[in-house]
Amino acid sequence: MRRKSLTGIATCVLAAHTLLAGYPAREAWVPVVGRVTGLGGRSFYTTVYFTDMGRAMNDVTLSFFPAGQPNATPRSITLQLGPGQSGAAEIGPQLTGDAGAIGALRIRSTAPVVAQAQVYTRAANEPPGLDVGAVLNAIPAGDAIGTGESTVLHVPAGARYKVYAVETRGFPLYFSLRSETIPEERRLYLGPHEQRSWDLAEVMEPRLQPGSTPAGGGVPSALIITGINGSGKMIVAGTSIAAQSQDFGVYEMSLPTKPRHRLPWTEAAASIAAALAIAAAAFYRMKIRT
Repeated sequence: MRRKSLTGIATCVLAAHTLLAGYPAREAWVPVVGRVTGLGGRSFYTTVYFTDMGRAMNDVTLSFFPAGQPNATPRSITLQLGPGQSGAAEIGPQLTGDAGAIGALRIRSTAPVVAQAQVYTRAANEPPGLDVGAVLNAIPAGDAIGTGESTVLHVPAGARYKVYAVETRGFPLYFSLRSETIPEERRLYLGPHEQRSWDLAEVMEPRLQPGSTPAGGGVPSALIITGINGSGKMIVAGTSIAAQSQDFGVYEMSLPTKPRHRLPWTEAAASIAAALAIAAAAFYRMKIRT
């Protein structure tokens, strides 16, 4: 009975580590959030969900960076989470202003937090049950890309696609976009702590009308984004809107691969706990036999 219990503990520890979703971090970014009403009365909303990964009270600060401008003093609010506690916050007038706005969200905390943003839209006079949207993981600031680094965004076929980017270090950055279906490279710019968006059809083929499908006949593709020059770092995401259904999808950037010179402390702790439990079970089994 004791052997089974110890083996079960090892299994649970490993499972808990494996199933941990999102990216625990003390600073993370969501490149597109907001609350605003657009053409035809369709509104855009965001709800952010948090889970504290620390062992003490955790102060979490949310800062909103409106699109299209350098943001030296963004609007911020502070929340508090207890150990292991989860919570949620609506992106509303405290962050966006009374008129509403689209922009990026920085999440800073005194202990690691896993954060996800549910971004969704709703047509005028529609009840909440008819929302369309998706979830974006907050990307750790340490995974932002800079000069000489690249990331990938998937692009679905046949939908209007927008690229959202935010500069995370407070320095300018020039970067490029290229696609396997449109080999011509386009170069773009982000100012310090600036959030911007681009319609992919307009950027890659200016002759096309907004919302048109880029060359490639509606074939799914990948968008390669590479930092070219500057001390800035950027986090990006893509969104697609189907022309007929208005179905809304989001696409996260690929995270850079990091050398495995040493294990993260969470993975090391889980491995050590599993090894100790297995060793204790083996020792107990040997003791029973003797």
